[in-house]
Amino acid sequence: MKNSLVLVLLLTSIVIDLMGECIEPPSPLTPLETVNGSADSHITKSIMDNITDKKYKINYMSNRVVIKQYISGELGSISNSAGEAISNYRLSYDASTDKIAQTYSAIAKKRGHIVKIYKQNMNLKIAKIVPMTLEINSEPSYMNLDNALVEYDKNNRIKSALIRVHTISNYVGWIQYRYSMIVYGNLARIIESKIGKDTFNNLYITTMK
Repeated sequence: MKNSLVLVLLLTSIVIDLMGECIEPPSPLTPLETVNGSADSHITKSIMDNITDKKYKINYMSNRVVIKQYISGELGSISNSAGEAISNYRLSYDASTDKIAQTYSAIAKKRGHIVKIYKQNMNLKIAKIVPMTLEINSEPSYMNLDNALVEYDKNNRIKSALIRVHTISNYVGWIQYRYSMIVYGNLARIIESKIGKDTFNNLYITTMK
């Protein structure tokens, strides 16, 4: 019995060691490694250089950049309900002219491309295509509060898109976060294949100057 207990303890220790090795987080990438691993290095590098305020929490992935922002803090207070949070945002915030949108537009212009603005329903349609992070999926989310911005190259192909997704959670009051997602690479091709030209035409608002 004693030998069996020793064996069990030994095996348990080995399993714990192995689990520790498995769950140890990988070393963070350097900025250069992050840029080189991006499907659109120009966008990735431009976001690194221009979106530097610590109020933004940025997650870089190979086919998208996700920028988290505490909107309740931007508006000055938490809300009494999800509906009030949404109403306050719509009344107080124009996502087509904020720092992220301005940076996105400048990126496109620098490489001779145009950015078109679409109605909120386009934001919803694109958001349903883009994989959401676990953080977003774990909270109630809203995908139709903002206009979508889409970058087109000189051949009228989609190069990238900027969409926004909100989470609104009830802790001590209703707290709102916004996730701005710039998507590109294979996600741009998927957007082209899944959303028809008629839908783009019907939801088009204007082209950014």
